[in-house]
Amino acid sequence: MANKLVILDELGETALLLAQLVNRVLAANDRIKYVLTLSQHAREHAAHSTQSDGSLHLEREASGVEDASLDTVVSSTALEAATCCTCLSRLAYTPS
Repeated sequence: MANKLVILDELGETALLLAQLVNRVLAANDRIKYVLTLSQHAREHAAHSTQSDGSLHLEREASGVEDASLDTVVSSTALEAATCCTCLSRLAYTPS
């Protein structure tokens, strides 16, 4: 992707360059919203484990996050010492 941006810049195709950058920003925004939603659901599940522990599988796929192991974060999150959530460390995500 970076090579395409460099080529577009060198050709002076700023409109195409801007469109590519906007698309990348929108994709990053979708991933951020997914991770924030996942962490909120995991925290709620840990605090009230009797609630539904539904997966955010569809949201993960829609956001472009490929790591399927994140589908189990909500259901496997629990409170430790009444303040910390386990499993949230798996959210240290590096996009591919």
